[in-house]
Amino acid sequence: AVGLASNEMHYYWQSGVPKHERDARESHWSMISHDLPSFGDPEPNFFSFNPKEAKGIQCRFGERGVTAATHYDGGRNMVGMITGAKRYILSPPNECPKLGIVNHRRHP
Repeated sequence: AVGLASNEMHYYWQSGVPKHERDARESHWSMISHDLPSFGDPEPNFFSFNPKEAKGIQCRFGERGVTAATHYDGGRNMVGMITGAKRYILSPPNECPKLGIVNHRRHP
């Protein structure tokens, strides 16, 4: 089976770094800033196309069977798999009304 039963233990870990962390002394950086320096680089690179507009970084780590509800992400996303497989269903912004995720903010 691909999923986990509702009574089985599962884990989902999230860690984030606000944009301003990279302005602090390096001795105050979190593990994310130390180990993923490309995401906080002040110069454009493969991961950060426009660093001045960056909002920081959010890392999410999950295991088999963890799912996310239909939602809208306003920023850029990148997926990295260590092992296994995940299924993503992506839709263009103009399909949001059909997915039931348009809210009072009227995004996207």
